[in-house]
Amino acid sequence: MDRVLITGAAGFLGFHIAKSLVLSGVSVFCCDSFVETASIELKKARAKILELMGVKIEVLDVTRQNDFTHFLQETNPTHILHLANVFQNRGVWSERVVFDQQVDLFWAVLDPLAVLSGNKKLVFASSAEVYDSKLNSACKERDATFDHQSLKASILVTCESLASTFYALHGVESMGMRFFDVYGPWGNSTDMKYHAYTQSLLQEDLPELSSEQMNQALDLVYIDDAVDGIWTALQNVQGARVMNIGAGRVYSPGEILRTFSEAVLKMPFQEQSLQASDQVSQQGFSYAPGIFADLTFANSLGYRPQTSLRRGVELFVGWYVSRGKDFVKPARSVGQTLLSK
Repeated sequence: MDRVLITGAAGFLGFHIAKSLVLSGVSVFCCDSFVETASIELKKARAKILELMGVKIEVLDVTRQNDFTHFLQETNPTHILHLANVFQNRGVWSERVVFDQQVDLFWAVLDPLAVLSGNKKLVFASSAEVYDSKLNSACKERDATFDHQSLKASILVTCESLASTFYALHGVESMGMRFFDVYGPWGNSTDMKYHAYTQSLLQEDLPELSSEQMNQALDLVYIDDAVDGIWTALQNVQGARVMNIGAGRVYSPGEILRTFSEAVLKMPFQEQSLQASDQVSQQGFSYAPGIFADLTFANSLGYRPQTSLRRGVELFVGWYVSRGKDFVKPARSVGQTLLSK
């Protein structure tokens, strides 16, 4: 693996893996559409950092297949790391448009690989949301089914199935990465509730959770461990496979908030301070309660997450205080003011 093309390179995952690859001496070729979203300023800031490292991000819409094919031919990568997606725009488009756009985006990456010379390997982002029909259990890669509760899960499984079909028909080898809840510095404020938690705590407000949220546990994986997972995927593309990238355990909402509170306020967290409120029920978590990554397969490939929740949260809060809050509008109070207690 000496030449990697990254789509969605100005995104959260793309930015971090691009930095890691460059620092390891890998030739990196980056593209991003820079579609106007709520996180566009954050994307531009990431791009500037990569530019300072000598990495230019080409402004490119992958779905313009002639342009993307030309970029592939020009850069001649050994690996294509496909991280671009349209899900951040889902509040603007209809469900039908989201389905068409995301599948078309994936097809636009797959199709030229079937005809270009050279054994180009594809690694692409999927999500733990493919396990949305499971509850309170470890999720093995073989557990994803077609019995889904969300459109996004159906789209993700469709793309995974296309990758398998292209291997059967055209020999395009691929590895899909089913990410659980990734957090860390430079994460999108629109995707990560942790920006809101940190901002509320900085304003000495305590985020409130509904009773339903209090029963939901999450597999949280810090960005550095997610990057290690991407490295593992890039180094183990064979056939058409998928792998879980997560922490391999769950954290309760109380544990998560306690860790954030202690990292921000530098004082012990009082469990009884948690308030239950239906006001934030729509703010809930992404996945079914209590699911977490079974890492048996990932471990066999060499992936082993190392970052504790406490350490990861401390690093995130440090970034948020120094840089992150500049990209986020001031949060409204979502809880009880701690100073009034």
